[in-house]
Amino acid sequence: MPKSTDIDMGPMQKQMLDDVFEAFTMLAGGNMVTLMHVKGGVTRYTPAAVELFDLPGEYIQHGVDKWSTLVHPEDRRHYLEVMTPLTKGETFSYDLYYRVRTRSGEYGNFRFIGASLRDDSGQPALIGGVIINEGYTATTDSVTILQNQYAFYSDVLKLLDDGEKLTVLLVGISGLTRINELYGYGFGNRVLQELAWMLQENVRGADVYRMEGVSFAIVSKEHSAVQMSQIYNSLRQKLRYGIRVEGRNITPIAAAGLVSAEGKLRDARSVYTCADFAFRVSKNSKHGELVPYEAMNDSVEAVTLGDIDEIRASVVDGCRDFILCYQPIMKAGTGKVSGVETFVRWHKDPAGKVFPERFLSVLEGDYVFDELGNWVLNRAMQDGLKVIEKYPDILVGINIFSIQLEDKYFGDELQRAMKRTGFPAANLCLELTKGCRLLDIDYIKSVLGPFQEKGVHIAIDDYGEGFESLRSLKELKPRYVKYDIGQMKDFRSGNADQKSLRAITELVNAYGSDMCVKSVNDRELFDILSGLPISSVQGDHSGKPVPMDELLTIL
Repeated sequence: MPKSTDIDMGPMQKQMLDDVFEAFTMLAGGNMVTLMHVKGGVTRYTPAAVELFDLPGEYIQHGVDKWSTLVHPEDRRHYLEVMTPLTKGETFSYDLYYRVRTRSGEYGNFRFIGASLRDDSGQPALIGGVIINEGYTATTDSVTILQNQYAFYSDVLKLLDDGEKLTVLLVGISGLTRINELYGYGFGNRVLQELAWMLQENVRGADVYRMEGVSFAIVSKEHSAVQMSQIYNSLRQKLRYGIRVEGRNITPIAAAGLVSAEGKLRDARSVYTCADFAFRVSKNSKHGELVPYEAMNDSVEAVTLGDIDEIRASVVDGCRDFILCYQPIMKAGTGKVSGVETFVRWHKDPAGKVFPERFLSVLEGDYVFDELGNWVLNRAMQDGLKVIEKYPDILVGINIFSIQLEDKYFGDELQRAMKRTGFPAANLCLELTKGCRLLDIDYIKSVLGPFQEKGVHIAIDDYGEGFESLRSLKELKPRYVKYDIGQMKDFRSGNADQKSLRAITELVNAYGSDMCVKSVNDRELFDILSGLPISSVQGDHSGKPVPMDELLTIL
């Protein structure tokens, strides 16, 4: 029998919900039905849906929140892009596919068709629809007729489970957006088809998959990394001469990442994540030269494929094995605490804590980055309330990355975290990492401006390594900027460096911001800086990053 749960809504609201639900059920043709009372916050499901998705009952308070946890993380953004405007009354109906976790723990592919029913004011009163079980996701790309990304993940995991050693080449093509603009999407699809054929002709004894966007994966048990490199270089050479499509010569620009995998990994997505990171390096800084992921370990301190697999599994499992540490920020001269900065650590036994610079850049192209970022926001605010009790005026700094700001739902997630934890805006400081310099300042203002109006502060991290323009000081109006004294190798003895820091600090102060100097790791530096017009210092001299409970004992 379906389970039940208490709901908080009036009898008239419930009667309306039930009456319309029965009408939907009669029209559903045996399919499952869902109906949400928008103001009441209650969603009703058919008994079959309760059993299939292991729901707590037919009536669920805050059912939208519960349902979103069942949606596959990779499909959650698409789901929200459709449902959010629907609940706000900006759209009237929906027809979408996405994956949902069933009672068995596996994800099935479902089609959802429905519409909103509006009240006299034109606002959505009820949102109902039919749930159609389409079985598991199809594995063929409709444009290239290649196997798609779902087949890739399934096949790679099976091969790894069988103990096979794989070489995976991820090839991406630039310029298709421009081609679509010039000649239309039909022509763009023909280009994709030609590329697919070219790949299959160049690769024998390997499987080719159409992945996200304009990228293809080649998976082989037979080819070594050297052979895959030769295949890619041959392909790249051919592309330089262009490909002929409908009488036009098109010259796509290629980039590629390579990863070798073996052993029982938890998730084939880890293989793709590492290949994608190597591909992004190839595209952004290597002019399309093939980049093997394994060869990057020494140069960028990348973690191993096995580490990434463990990290992803940890994030998906509620960010277990992650901890937050907090480093005090002290007022210059007085040494009194004025703030703390949040640092995320992955705790890997027996090696101990793994610092974020070793894994965050790899995860930037992975959906779990959003999951981890949201966990940090919520956990840092929960922890921050403890230190605010002791120091009511303290600022809790949370690092924000460019990929978070680019997410259209970042503002919603930030607002929810503040509301859920009750964290005061006046004590929150969002520290923009140096990667944010790639974003347009007007865009950053559009995302964070509404929060600044509510009292949230902004800091610019690593000033001088990006965000060095006067416009960033004038328009973003940061509470403070951070400068890494480690950039000045001769600061202790160099009068010129000290004069330079004074000039930078006076410039920052002139725009109404304060200067915080980082990497102050000893008393000598602390004393020298006390003679300059800076507001605060941060570094090992004031305290190393430690968990919140430990921090409270030493402040």
